[in-house]
Amino acid sequence: MTIMNELHAVGLNPFGVQLVAESMLKSGLAPISLGGPVTFFFPVHRKDCEGWSGVKITLEAVRAEASAKLFEG
Repeated sequence: MTIMNELHAVGLNPFGVQLVAESMLKSGLAPISLGGPVTFFFPVHRKDCEGWSGVKITLEAVRAEASAKLFEG
């Protein structure tokens, strides 16, 4: 199963996640996150999300040479 299928299977919009990832890598946040992940709170105010106030998101850029190690084994 691909990551896009896995995201869809748990109810996340895989194209939305891809857009966030690409935006992060194009931003000044990418190099800042190399020392450790960056976490922020994103508020959500929707009637169909009653009982929730938002999402804590943690992002960390991964360099090309490091990503090869993620897929080993």
